[in-house]
Amino acid sequence: EKISSTYTFDYALTSDKQVVGFAEVKVRTTESKKYPTFMLSLSKYLAGLTYVSFNMPCFLVVQFADDIMFYRISPADYHKVAVGGRKGDDREPCVFIPMEKFAPISILSKEVAK
Repeated sequence: EKISSTYTFDYALTSDKQVVGFAEVKVRTTESKKYPTFMLSLSKYLAGLTYVSFNMPCFLVVQFADDIMFYRISPADYHKVAVGGRKGDDREPCVFIPMEKFAPISILSKEVAK
């Protein structure tokens, strides 16, 4: 279910009106293998870690030109943090998630069940 921007992530994953997880959805025109990492704002990543602390899975879902991939946010993962973004006000601290941490969306239903 699409949720207010107040909650940082795009969607609350629900079952019988209960929130069971969260998802942030991105669309990129490049192929999934073009870059070795995926850049996400540090504020979004930290919000995801907060949601995970409530024992709810939190996913980053990215539609690339060649595939739809997902990454399950985990406090066990440590990523490079650097300033990224386009220019001006869009520049901010970001995490750089290695693309090998992403999996095809086809196996996401197995991840939600964990």
